[in-house]
Amino acid sequence: LESVWLPKVTLVATDTFKNCFKLVHISMPVVESVGERAFYGCKSLRSVSLDVRDVGEAAFSNCARLRVVSLPRASVASAHIFGACTMLESVSMPVATRVCELAFRLCESLTAVSLPVVESVESHAFRGCWNLETVSLPRLEFVENDAFEGCPRLSRDNFFAPDHVKNTLPASFWRS
Repeated sequence: LESVWLPKVTLVATDTFKNCFKLVHISMPVVESVGERAFYGCKSLRSVSLDVRDVGEAAFSNCARLRVVSLPRASVASAHIFGACTMLESVSMPVATRVCELAFRLCESLTAVSLPVVESVESHAFRGCWNLETVSLPRLEFVENDAFEGCPRLSRDNFFAPDHVKNTLPASFWRS
């Protein structure tokens, strides 16, 4: 299975395409919900563009070749959603208000993140994003101290968030 086109499907259930190693492309124009681990381990998947509102935990985890993601209506970056997507370079989630724990863990190719309406970032959300240099979270209200653990290239100068949030972060937040 290399390509999926499902024009009338509104729900992708838990584990539906889990470990479909050869899946490269998906097209589901009316999907509303993607279940937990729905595309987990789809190692050949390269890009995702779904006009989906709800995305379950680990939905795209371990998609090693995934490079570009567009989820224009997703309200939350769920736990482990892109965990170990080591080639992920670009993510667009313009209405997401929360980044859950380990959402971007080990996204080693991610260099910049802009999430314009995110208000909270949970524990280890970006853990091990070794190349992450720039973060823009203009509406951020809360961030866990270890949310960016293992991001040695991220500096205070390239962390764009409201000052009242930045100024409360401990010095250990900025260590390499």
